[in-house]
Amino acid sequence: MEENEQRALLRKYRTLLAIREIGGAERGVLRALAAEFPGALRELDNLPLSELEGRAAALEAGVHEPWVQWMGAYHAYCRAALWLKLNPGDLAGAAARAGRGIDAAFAEAVTRPPRRRLVRAVLLRVAADFNASADTIEARLFPPHPSRK
Repeated sequence: MEENEQRALLRKYRTLLAIREIGGAERGVLRALAAEFPGALRELDNLPLSELEGRAAALEAGVHEPWVQWMGAYHAYCRAALWLKLNPGDLAGAAARAGRGIDAAFAEAVTRPPRRRLVRAVLLRVAADFNASADTIEARLFPPHPSRK
């Protein structure tokens, strides 16, 4: 992961912490956050404060744990997937939004996502990139809310 991607993730977690601290944010702020980091609002809603703080601290310390790489790829592929839903077949546009290559197989997975969940197509792509399990990645990035276990 490039240093600027890691700084962007740190900025995301600082923003999530600030939103939690003030008890919410204007719709425009949330919309911008979700556009740059699809899935961030899921983190905001479901992760305990301690997890958000831990992720921010890890990024500040410059850790290179797998979850950091996975999260960067997750956001990138989500941006690409959302673009492809609105612009089917535009692999170049999707790649531009993702900042990484997008192939026809991913575009097809977005068109007909596994389990009818776009997020699942994204997780499977991240898993393939990192030779890991999609379920493991999802559990680490988006653990169940403590009250929903």
